[in-house]
Amino acid sequence: MNQLIKINNFTIIFNKTDSETTMVEAYVNNGAIYEDKSNVGISHLLEHIVTEGWKKCKGPCSIYWSKRGVQTNASTGQTYVNYFMHGLKKYSSEMIEYIAGIAMKPLMTSKRLQKEKAAVEQELMMHKTNPELELYSELNKILFNISGLQHQDDLDLQLKLLKQFSLNDIRKWLNKFYMPGNMIFVVSGNISKELVKKTFNKKLKKYKEDSNIQHNLDIFQLGIKTTYVKNINMKNSKIILAFPSPLSQKDKEIHFIKLFEKLINSDTTSILFRQLREKQDLVYNITIEDSVHGYGSYILIKTQCENKDIIKVIRICLEVLKNMSAGKLNKEKLKHIIELYLVEYYNTCKNNTNISSLLGEQYINQINNIENATIYTYKENTNILKNINIDEFITFIKKLLIFANLKIVYQGKQEYTNLLSLVLRKM
Repeated sequence: MNQLIKINNFTIIFNKTDSETTMVEAYVNNGAIYEDKSNVGISHLLEHIVTEGWKKCKGPCSIYWSKRGVQTNASTGQTYVNYFMHGLKKYSSEMIEYIAGIAMKPLMTSKRLQKEKAAVEQELMMHKTNPELELYSELNKILFNISGLQHQDDLDLQLKLLKQFSLNDIRKWLNKFYMPGNMIFVVSGNISKELVKKTFNKKLKKYKEDSNIQHNLDIFQLGIKTTYVKNINMKNSKIILAFPSPLSQKDKEIHFIKLFEKLINSDTTSILFRQLREKQDLVYNITIEDSVHGYGSYILIKTQCENKDIIKVIRICLEVLKNMSAGKLNKEKLKHIIELYLVEYYNTCKNNTNISSLLGEQYINQINNIENATIYTYKENTNILKNINIDEFITFIKKLLIFANLKIVYQGKQEYTNLLSLVLRKM
């Protein structure tokens, strides 16, 4: 069971396991959600600089850790930045020192700034080749209220701003967000709590000042909206249906998303897939993405079809989803998706990386109320899903699928001027 360790206003989540490896992570409440059109991408650049900011490396930290067989990486998302390490437990103390050290006192120089600018530029240029980039960029404009989230996939803007960021800009951003009360650490492995506490205390005890970041953000736009992205070279059209919801990390039922996905995607249990693929031969596959924050959540339902079938595919999607929301779902189907979930659970429940990430994401998404955070372990979460009844599940679907706020973006050769009217009629 996970245990909380408090040092000043830092939160360390310690999860004792029987693993031969140790996972160490830092989560910073930061990312695109706090950026705007004038500095979008700054969190990502800082993340690159921070990972190389440990004096002990005496060169690229990737080389230092490769000699110890330690996996290490970092990522910048919409609402948090994550740094992680995964290695043999004999390196536990050193991994903790690294994560705590770079998170609070990274070495930053003008030389490193220029080197990481070049690395970020290469990464952004690589992402520019993503064929769905323009689709996501247009969706962001109608889904989000926050400027940073609206421009999170505007890579041309980010490449322009990247050249302008100074070392002083980076230091100010670090000092604003990398603060006690605005980050958490997670350690998962077969080591002692005393070692974890002692190592973190040595690195963190001197930092007293607390963060004053505002957490209550209204991130989603209201109302039904559709938008079109023209591409005359596409043989098929791509479609994304986005459903923003007030359900957030603190809500117990948010974990039901894992079951809902199996009714929508390309799994054998999917009602939507059966209708669009098996019965109508309209699509090849369906994917679903979910994003859960402390400010709400959203799901994206993605598919593609022939240009001529766009209206038909959207109409069927809305009909199937409306039927689910109306309760047209039997107990037998719920049993089937629970069993499919259990297959995946038993395949991952002892994975140290998954255990750590599950805990870390739940805590960072409730950073504004860390002492009363609603946290579920893999086992607890699975017991909830195993015992859900059909009425609870349908109630959850009604909260997740708020048709009055549906957003649709599609890309292809032809724009359908009557699409919004069709959607409104289906509501």
